[in-house]
Amino acid sequence: MAEKDKTENNSKTSVGSVDNKGKQDNVAGTVHGNQIGTIIQNQKVYIIEQHSSCTTDVEQEQEQDSKDAKALRLVDIQLSDYRITVPKEELEQAIKSASAKTQEAIFYRARTLRKEVDEKKRQLKRENNQDNEKEQKIVSLSKKIERTIPIFQALTESEYGKDKHQYFANLGYALKDQSSPDWKKALHALEQAISLSMLEEQGPSAHYYFNKAVCMIKNEDTRKDIEDIKDAIKESSKFYPLRSSMLSGGVGYELLKDWLYENNLNLRQIVDTAQSGSHQQGYANQTNYDAPNQNLAQAAAEIQQLLEQLSQTYPTTTTTEQMVVATKAIEQIESDPTWKQRAVNALKQGTLSTLETNPVGAFVVGAIKGWQNSE
Repeated sequence: MAEKDKTENNSKTSVGSVDNKGKQDNVAGTVHGNQIGTIIQNQKVYIIEQHSSCTTDVEQEQEQDSKDAKALRLVDIQLSDYRITVPKEELEQAIKSASAKTQEAIFYRARTLRKEVDEKKRQLKRENNQDNEKEQKIVSLSKKIERTIPIFQALTESEYGKDKHQYFANLGYALKDQSSPDWKKALHALEQAISLSMLEEQGPSAHYYFNKAVCMIKNEDTRKDIEDIKDAIKESSKFYPLRSSMLSGGVGYELLKDWLYENNLNLRQIVDTAQSGSHQQGYANQTNYDAPNQNLAQAAAEIQQLLEQLSQTYPTTTTTEQMVVATKAIEQIESDPTWKQRAVNALKQGTLSTLETNPVGAFVVGAIKGWQNSE
């Protein structure tokens, strides 16, 4: 009897063990199934998120393309259709919303127009005739320059353009060359351009300083700041074409002469003090430039500076573009017999070799070699 009870108990224990194991297997299966389900669910979420991210990127790109197209369209209307005035706020907001690449394209478009119109104004002013028709043409051209102002203004206020000295400089030029010049705002823009370009290796453009001097003279609030104006003139005179224009009675001198007379100042004396060390040769005898080797090296540096100035205005990516910049440089040098002779003398002394390290400089040196051979 006892043996029978023992057998029954063992049988129950075995059955219980089997039942427990079954329950454990069921639990394990449920857990494993849940894990797989979770993994699959996570994969689905990841795929959905990735698809959503790609969709968002595409949508954002399309949205930016739309903004760029709108900015370019409004700028084109502003610069080409003078019958229509684009609302200032709409134009500025569109430009600020454009991509960096589009903003650069807008800048070059506005700057090219400003420079072309300004050159036409200069040509008209050089004509001897004085009549109402001529003055009306000049005013009309000035109004075209005026239409570039909100474009340059928006560029300087954009996240991308707030550190671009070229944007501020062109804003300053446009403000001073419009039909009713705003000398104060133009001066502020040019000072900002000078400050920003100080951070670059080549430093501020001599034209920035010259136009700063002009704006200070024209602005009643700064006209009496004689030393500051003299400093700006000195800095601008370090660039040979500007120095030559001022000393030869060209456009540079015409813009300064009344102020110089008013303050009993001699332009040659101001310019002379801009030279230092071995360059302090004076300008009474311009052949002095060609005597010392260091002055010939200065001639090479001036040509290099001219190329850098032109490269800020014109693209130099392709060979054709490089030849355009070189041609403009050659025209400027050739138009000044003294500068042309100094360039030839510098070539003879071998001080132009550094210019040949880039394609644009090589084109210019090739032209100077042609002048030398024709002597």
